[in-house]
Amino acid sequence: MKKLFCIIVLFFIPFISFSQGIVNLTGIVIDEQSRQPVGARLQFFDSNNKRVTEAPSAKSDGEYSAAGLKPGEYTVKIISAQYFTETFNVTIPASDKYSEISHDFSIKEKQLHKAFLLSTSPFERNKSKLRIGFEEFLQSYLEILNNNAEVSIELQTYLDSPGNKNGLAKERAKNLVDYFLAKGVSSSRITSSSSETVDSKNPPPSKSGAKGKRYVGSTYIVVTKI
Repeated sequence: MKKLFCIIVLFFIPFISFSQGIVNLTGIVIDEQSRQPVGARLQFFDSNNKRVTEAPSAKSDGEYSAAGLKPGEYTVKIISAQYFTETFNVTIPASDKYSEISHDFSIKEKQLHKAFLLSTSPFERNKSKLRIGFEEFLQSYLEILNNNAEVSIELQTYLDSPGNKNGLAKERAKNLVDYFLAKGVSSSRITSSSSETVDSKNPPPSKSGAKGKRYVGSTYIVVTKI
């Protein structure tokens, strides 16, 4: 009887070990602006940059499912013909049992002359110096340039108000260009323009906003080559 018990235990150990810490990552891939589903390929790379799995997202609903991921850090590369190739970092938490985790991704459409308005300005009001923490708002565009060698962009900046000092928008554009150059992006892929006016497409609000929230002139990243 004891011998039979040992045989049964040994038989099930591989299955028990296999289920421990294994994660099924699910979610959807959507267009960042339209919020519509996107059909794409998701490639998963581990911390050693080894591709461990690949999963498709359905064009109809954007859903994907990546099974068999172990706890750790992963880079997810998302590839779709009409979109920029983008990468995202995902952490699979440690677990001693099988689990399912949801993680959605939004990617940017690859379209010539498309203008992306930075929803959070990398500048403080009436200043041209890039503010603390600005990298967070530019990181995805830096990664697009790194992952899409054929892409070039133009950086466009505007004033906060008509009374700003002369040259403020130009200084902002220069500081943005310098940031991308310092990150290794070729100068041949970046141009800039500035307007010594407020942005007519995204003007200052007519009424005061929430306390502590102040309007800062628009910053656009425009695709000039794909």
